[in-house]
Amino acid sequence: MFPGPDSSFPGPRLAFHVPVLLNAVLDVARGARRVADGTLGDGGHAEALRAAGADILAIDRDPEAIRIARERLGDAGISYLAAPFGSAEALAQISDFEPDFILLDLGVSSRQFDEAGRGFTFREGAPLDMRMGSDGSTAADLLNTVDKDTLRAWLTDWADEPRAHRIAGEIVRRRERA
Repeated sequence: MFPGPDSSFPGPRLAFHVPVLLNAVLDVARGARRVADGTLGDGGHAEALRAAGADILAIDRDPEAIRIARERLGDAGISYLAAPFGSAEALAQISDFEPDFILLDLGVSSRQFDEAGRGFTFREGAPLDMRMGSDGSTAADLLNTVDKDTLRAWLTDWADEPRAHRIAGEIVRRRERA
């Protein structure tokens, strides 16, 4: 039996966010001994896969996620890396680790929306940060500095926004007044 929120497994319980498809992931990963978890988040998958007997290479681009998971899970049977999954550093470590199972739980962690200081929330008064760490420009910095054509291109290319030209123009007008 694999560990999980509904199981009678005598091992560690998932005390944090319980991944939605945990049982399906554990079923597919059955027998894996070396797992690269490319999107560690709170460590729910890593915790369950380690309890099932796998060594884990835990990767997340968010250094805060690595810190939280390490605090929860410790270092036994888990190596941590704060880096984007597709970075040269991560790919080299994955290659050296030689996993027999790779997990990518794509999306954004609910923690990044729930905690105002993380900058992904839409709550009033929260910072418009939208970074996975502290490197680089914040979304607020970019909105306050890039030209109208760049804003329009971003809204068109990355958000499929049909009113990109109008929105970019309004952003530029408002920042000129404030």
